[in-house]
Amino acid sequence: MTTVPARLYRPKGTTSANVPLLIYLHFGGCVLGDLDTCHTACSLISEQSGCLVLSVAYRLAPEHQFPAALEDTLAAFRWVRTNAHSIGADPTCVAIGGDSAGGYLALAASLCLRDQQQDMPRLQLLIYPVVDMDRRAMPITPYDRNYPLSRADMIWFAEQYMRAPVDAYDPRCSVGRAKSLSGLPPTIMVHAGNDVLLPEGQALGERLAREGNSVTTLNYPSLPHAFTAMSGGVPRAREALVEIANTLSAHIKASAQGRIER
Repeated sequence: MTTVPARLYRPKGTTSANVPLLIYLHFGGCVLGDLDTCHTACSLISEQSGCLVLSVAYRLAPEHQFPAALEDTLAAFRWVRTNAHSIGADPTCVAIGGDSAGGYLALAASLCLRDQQQDMPRLQLLIYPVVDMDRRAMPITPYDRNYPLSRADMIWFAEQYMRAPVDAYDPRCSVGRAKSLSGLPPTIMVHAGNDVLLPEGQALGERLAREGNSVTTLNYPSLPHAFTAMSGGVPRAREALVEIANTLSAHIKASAQGRIER
């Protein structure tokens, strides 16, 4: 049995049981990062949304290549669903999300659960997610040399993550290659304007909506990739995280009352 490290964030003053929970997966190309990578973001999201946040330290490449990180994500979701009451969470109100590689893992997990006809997350929070791992085949964008993530960086991350180039054709690795994106949880889609992942993220959000999913889009044109890690020094990044957390809270409440429309 694999043990997956995780860190639980609980809003101050929360004493009730059956609190909604967000499983959060950090950025880093499935190669870099740990529980401290998104500590500030998870703390802020928990406080602002009123949700528990479980940050998951999935296994990283190149020591653990695809599909290890996805397996850990699914294990975390299933553990929470089974053990929610032991941590004060509502097993029927478990969301999943993350930024960049974490957003990819969240969507890949939802796809796997859908295809296996298992319980899915209440909603998914996709913050500038990675959509395709065959970076060399991706169209040139105006953001290819942007800081802190460039096209060359993405090619390197993908090469570390995949066991072989053929993995890029697997929709569990390149979520945009799934034959269908229908039947997925309501989605909060977050875009950063100065981001090499912006075009594919926009296309993903449009496709999710076109295939019948509920999609709420938050756009931050002035912010770069990885702004979730900048809230301590960039006021606009903090404002964006607060808005994301408030949107998450509103959607969970609406979902619980059956008021999210498709």
